[in-house]
Amino acid sequence: MYKNTGSKIIAMANGLTTALFVISIIFGVMIGQLIGTVMYSSGAGFFAGFIFSGIGVVLAWISNLLLAGFGELMSNTHELLLIVRKASSESFINVDNGNMGTHEHGKSVPPNHTDGSIHPLVRRAFLFLEDGEWDKAEELLEQVLNSEPESAKAYVGKLCVELHLNREDDLLSYKLPLDELSNYKKALRFADTEYRTKLTSYAITPEERHKQEEVAKETTELNTLRKMAFYADDRAKILSEETKRRIVILNENLETLCSGAQIVVVTSETHNFTSSIEEATNLFNSLGVGDKDENNGMLLLFYPEKTLGSLMVGDGISYYWTTENINDCLDRFFWPYVDAGDHDRAVNTLLDHLLEWFTNYYGVQMAI
Repeated sequence: MYKNTGSKIIAMANGLTTALFVISIIFGVMIGQLIGTVMYSSGAGFFAGFIFSGIGVVLAWISNLLLAGFGELMSNTHELLLIVRKASSESFINVDNGNMGTHEHGKSVPPNHTDGSIHPLVRRAFLFLEDGEWDKAEELLEQVLNSEPESAKAYVGKLCVELHLNREDDLLSYKLPLDELSNYKKALRFADTEYRTKLTSYAITPEERHKQEEVAKETTELNTLRKMAFYADDRAKILSEETKRRIVILNENLETLCSGAQIVVVTSETHNFTSSIEEATNLFNSLGVGDKDENNGMLLLFYPEKTLGSLMVGDGISYYWTTENINDCLDRFFWPYVDAGDHDRAVNTLLDHLLEWFTNYYGVQMAI
């Protein structure tokens, strides 16, 4: 209805201005002649006619400005409305579960999704997988791949559809190799580094995975035994496996949190030196207990048959652990339980006190 209205008003203003200008001149001349005739005797008639002619010209000019300005305003308003309508019909922002996508000309264009931000249709497809609705899941996954052909998660979904698996984790227990399946290859191709590592684990058969787990378990056990031989060298065989494993675990945390500090426990049946302190010193130096720079190690040497024992400390912490403090610590936290015949409790109680001192000294927290 208002199409090109501004342009029409501008054109009309130009025509009216011209007509008004001519009429004003004619009207001014006529009035001027009339006044000139009436007032001829005074000599002012010609001057009055000239004034009326000038007024006609000024009115024409003002009319032109008003009409042309209004027409231009209408034209600009119409063009602005056209731009807004076009923008709103061609593109708008769609918010879906926190993800933003663009719709152009009625066609939905999904946003780019990474494995960390799964496309909503992929999540919906995996829900269909849980219910065993393979066709519906396949249809949604195809929609995703039409707009995101490099979606690794979508190809994993198609792999689950192909193998009739309800969850991605079920790929871990799938007995046949996945390496030759097209969907698996594509998922592996487009996955990021972290997700590719996860996908690679799916290709290992359960039997191979079991073997790997057994090897890892044996390696862990071997490492524990090696550490146990160092941290809890129970030559007298008076400590339980639980106590020895606890000594290993506590030392692992101690080394990490307290600048390489170590507490080594050695029990022995034989006594080859006149002094347990001398033997403890030699053993401490030969094992290299504690961090070499901090020199913050401790070694407990205990002879259960003779009820002899010594606690050796590194030079880095000897300013606190004087002979008097060491003897007081053993008298309070070790010898009472040895006298009662409970060697496990004696070692554990002493360990608790020593660990508490280390955590306070280094200003850290550690489960004891």
